Amino acid sequence: LRSKIIAAVSYPSLLALFSIAILALLLFFIIPSIADLFEGRELNLFTQYILLTSSIANAYVNEILILLITILASVTVSLRLQKVQATLNCLLLKVPVIGDLMIKLAFVRFSRSAATMLLAGVPLVEALELAAKAVQQKTVAAIILTTRSAILEGSSLSVEFAKSPYVPNFVVRMLGIAEKSGKVPEMLLHVATMYEEDFDASMQNFTNLLQPILMLFIGVIVGFVLLSGLLPLTDIDSFID
Repeated sequence: LRSKIIAAVSYPSLLALFSIAILALLLFFIIPSIADLFEGRELNLFTQYILLTSSIANAYVNEILILLITILASVTVSLRLQKVQATLNCLLLKVPVIGDLMIKLAFVRFSRSAATMLLAGVPLVEALELAAKAVQQKTVAAIILTTRSAILEGSSLSVEFAKSPYVPNFVVRMLGIAEKSGKVPEMLLHVATMYEEDFDASMQNFTNLLQPILMLFIGVIVGFVLLSGLLPLTDIDSFID
C-alpha cells in the first residue's frame, strides 16, 4: 500500500515542485534581466506588480531563504508532537475525498492485520490491540482501542464500531453478519480485499483529477507572469520614443 501511495502522489508532487522552480526562475533571473527595459515607461498594473514582486524577492533573497527554512523546520518539529498530529488528523478526516481515502486505508490495514492474527489463533482482544498499532491512523486506532475495552466488558465488535461516525456502515454490516456466522477472520479478509481495491480506484481518480488542476494552475501563474513581462515589450512606439 505504501508503494501505491508513493506512486500515486509522486507525479502531482513533481508538478508542484516544477511550478515552484519555474516561478523562482522567472522572479529571480528572467524578470530582473529585462527590468531595465521598462525604466521610464508607462506600465500596466500587472507588470508593475510583477516587477515589484521580483524586486522585493531579489532584495531580500537571504531573508526569504531563512524564513522558508525556519517555516520548514517548525512544521517538521510540530508534526512530531502528539497533539499536533491528533489535531491535523481530525482536520484531514473532515476534508472531502482526503478523509474518505484515509478511512479506507486505515480499515484496509486494520482488517488485514486483525484477520491475519485471528487466523493464527491470537485472541480477539489482543488482535485488536496489535491491529490498532498497525493502522497508523490515530483516530481509527483510538476507536479500535475503545472497542477493545468495551469487548472486555461483554460488547461486540460490530456494536461498538456502529457507535463511531468514522467506521463505514459496510464494515459494521459485514462484521455483524460474520459474528453471527462465526467467521470474523474470513470476513475481515474480505473487507480488506474490497477496501484495498476501492482505495486503489479512489486514489487513481483523485490523482487523475489533481493532475489537470495542477497543470492549469501552473499554466495560469506562469502565463500571468510572462504576459505581464512581455506585453509591454510589444509596444514598439514607446521604444522609438
